[in-house]
Amino acid sequence: MPTTQRVAYVRVSSAGQNLDRQLEAIGYADKTCREYQSTAIASARPQLREALDYVR
Repeated sequence: MPTTQRVAYVRVSSAGQNLDRQLEAIGYADKTCREYQSTAIASARPQLREALDYVR
């Protein structure tokens, strides 16, 4: 029997955005990677890399 996992990546890039709203929309996830990021370092997304590494 195959096993599946839900992996979520949520990110906000400004103070006006809210991770809670994104997490509510996603619902349950086995692993959630959260990232709070400014546009100054938009190209570096360590939590996205972690999520991608996890699913591989």
